[in-house]
Amino acid sequence: MKLVLIFFLSFLAPQAHAQLSWEDVAADGRDVIPETVFEIEGASEGWAKFSIAVDRNGNVTSAQLEETNLKSSIDKLEAKKHALKIKLIAGTHYPKFHNAVVRITMVKWENPPKELEIIID
Repeated sequence: MKLVLIFFLSFLAPQAHAQLSWEDVAADGRDVIPETVFEIEGASEGWAKFSIAVDRNGNVTSAQLEETNLKSSIDKLEAKKHALKIKLIAGTHYPKFHNAVVRITMVKWENPPKELEIIID
């Protein structure tokens, strides 16, 4: 019976496309700006997990790649650029730097950009 309950709960649970592990950020009650998205479009599908540092103004000052299943360096770079754009709530009562772990999910483009066609005569 427990196995059946776990099976149904796993399908009913919402599927998150990204997650943010707060570490010491959660202990201080800090949150991300509500418009924050953790999903980007790219050439392939996958995810990348970054260790980020956040200053008092809520800006991500650094992002270091921890884990990923993305193969392309370009996709990894796009995910890192997105992680650096994440904003958290600002406040002077927060420590100078907070650390957290963020997971960015990349989904394949629905309408990929058109490649330039080179014609050589």
